[in-house]
Amino acid sequence: MKEKCRRVCALLLALLLLAGCAAPGAADAPQKENGKTGNIALPVQAADADTDTGKTVSVEAEPEALETRDELAARSLPEGMASVTAQCAVGQMLYLGGVGQDGAVFARMDAAGEVEMQTLPEPFDFFYALCRTEDGFDALCGSYPLTYMDADGNLAQSDPSEGSMTLLHFDADGSFRAETPLAERYGGNGENFKGMVKAGGGYVCQGPRTLVFLAEDGTQRGRIDAQQDSGQVFAALAQTETAVYALVCDRYTDAAELWTLDTANAAAKAVLPLDCGQAEGLGIAADGGLLLNTEEAVLRLDAGSGETQTLFSWESLGVNGQSYAVLEPWAGGYALYEPYQETADAIQKVTAAPRRELTLAAGDVRGLTAIVNDFNRSQTRYTVKIVNYSGEEMDRLRTEVLAGNSPELFCFETPQTSLTKACADLYPMLDADAELGRGFFVPGLLEAMTEGGALYWLPYSFHVSTMIASADDFDHAGVSFQELETRLAALDGEKTLFQPFVTKSWLLSVLAPFAAARLVDEAEGTCRFDSEEFLELLEFCGRWGAEEKSEEDLVLAYESGAAEPFTAVLEYGTYVGVPPMTSYADRFYFLGYPTQDGTEKGGMFGLELCFAMAAQPSDPEGAWEFLRFVMHRNEQETEGAYGGTCALPASQKAMDAMIEKMQTTGSSFLGTETKVSVYAAAQFRQLIESTTRLESTDEALLEIVNAEAMPFFYGEKTAEEAARIIQNRASLYLAERSAS
Repeated sequence: MKEKCRRVCALLLALLLLAGCAAPGAADAPQKENGKTGNIALPVQAADADTDTGKTVSVEAEPEALETRDELAARSLPEGMASVTAQCAVGQMLYLGGVGQDGAVFARMDAAGEVEMQTLPEPFDFFYALCRTEDGFDALCGSYPLTYMDADGNLAQSDPSEGSMTLLHFDADGSFRAETPLAERYGGNGENFKGMVKAGGGYVCQGPRTLVFLAEDGTQRGRIDAQQDSGQVFAALAQTETAVYALVCDRYTDAAELWTLDTANAAAKAVLPLDCGQAEGLGIAADGGLLLNTEEAVLRLDAGSGETQTLFSWESLGVNGQSYAVLEPWAGGYALYEPYQETADAIQKVTAAPRRELTLAAGDVRGLTAIVNDFNRSQTRYTVKIVNYSGEEMDRLRTEVLAGNSPELFCFETPQTSLTKACADLYPMLDADAELGRGFFVPGLLEAMTEGGALYWLPYSFHVSTMIASADDFDHAGVSFQELETRLAALDGEKTLFQPFVTKSWLLSVLAPFAAARLVDEAEGTCRFDSEEFLELLEFCGRWGAEEKSEEDLVLAYESGAAEPFTAVLEYGTYVGVPPMTSYADRFYFLGYPTQDGTEKGGMFGLELCFAMAAQPSDPEGAWEFLRFVMHRNEQETEGAYGGTCALPASQKAMDAMIEKMQTTGSSFLGTETKVSVYAAAQFRQLIESTTRLESTDEALLEIVNAEAMPFFYGEKTAEEAARIIQNRASLYLAERSAS
């Protein structure tokens, strides 16, 4: 009863906030499309009663005190520049070399973020590096490297690479002066240069696996290559008034070294082991000292003793660990650079109200750091801080929530049932939001995530799974167990129902999450594993799954039966993107999952990432603003909605754009183009539109189902006995979970 009262209070609070007007200073707050101010707003003024007249009078809210602090700002790149591959600060200008649709592009930006495109003396495929000189700056441009990211974000390959490169010399005002072609060609693996300094009467060029020393006329004076068969990489270069340094890391460990380079003799004259966590890059401080960027902080580094002193932590700037390779003084702060970044980043001074901190409790989730950092950099009102509760830490989180110390936000790969009672119903906020609303999402996904009319977890990315059949066997989605057996009999031994590696237990492990989604009532804490529906599913697995096999035999069975599609009646697929299905030659159907009555025409959704808001957050406006930003970011995820990795986006608009892109331009990986046929795209869209089930991810429950079915598969119990035991154990488990 107390929990219900808390829920009602939280809902009333949210509705009152939704009715509020604009917050103070909202018109002056930075507005980005991906981080617009939400519809929840704090009232501008408070209403007090006049004790003499009984009338209500308005009292102006106290304005928040302002402070001057450092902020990490992300400025948009000029139109036509997809990402940055070279950067250099010269005076008050930041010069940017990057990737365009037709090759290298060049621009400069002032401290206010105003951009001016620059003209290269001739067309080049790729912009490798920029560095300051005594009287201006130099650039290194040339043909495409062996591998690179193109303007569409695809990993491209130029094999063999021509390897031709040219030094371009510019005055301090950006005027082109002369060019120097390099005498050697650099198109090998690890020779895609990412940094350059001018020193010792020549240049040092840094690639991932090599340091090349050049004379001013472009001839090679020497080189240092990374150790063969090692994880050694050259991560960054930095130049002080007295020395040139290289950061050398091990890609497999946190080990790192600082090399002091002898530029005259193309060698390392000193090697300093670093003990500071994960090293990312080097920089120069405003006073000319050497800086080391680590995952946690930027440190002043004494190149002789190895002593460090923290200049600032990334957390103090409202972001989580950053992997910048280069930091250099610019416009009263620092310009920051890492290859292929999609914004021009800088640390700058701002005067604003203090940020309010929101805590985000999260599991070990890939891609979350990028999402949170994007939000923190998009505005100056809030800082979201990630606190990891993965593994055994989940018990601590549950304890803190029960004690009333709930974080404002949650993020996990899948909904956490044990936390749902502590989460707010997000439907009232969605329904009051003109830009989002329920229509923002893939409809079936939202339906699948609704519990008792409420939405406690907001989907960000997902996958979908289904059974697949040849069009020769089935021409419709939704089949019953009886239909499958009838078709199998008609084939008269021409095909088996499943491939030989599909054992009884493996088949049940695939079907159990779907069965649990149908047979478990989460709200009531009840289940129906003693039903005819589950009994028939159990018997189906026992009849058509192969006998249990050793791991070695399973591998052999898989390799013998996985070469060609449709050598069995049914195949199983899980998709995190729009599947090309090229080997099926447009002769297939997504069947969904077989059931007792054959009425399930859709597959099954599985979440890859989802968010929730506490029922009583300390700052409802800030928590909702973060969720709004997350959803608008998701709307742009047409390449894969998992922080840049493969997954389907929860936004219907992004989903439509992804399907359209795969039909028209397709995707590319190392020169291999992949497109989706009109038929395959239509089948996939139909699968998504027909699916309304969310797979059960309750590992304890699924373990009960899978473990107690084994005696039946081994012939030690009947299907009825196994189902009865599963029902008893599952009922007890659900009752105990509901009580807690």
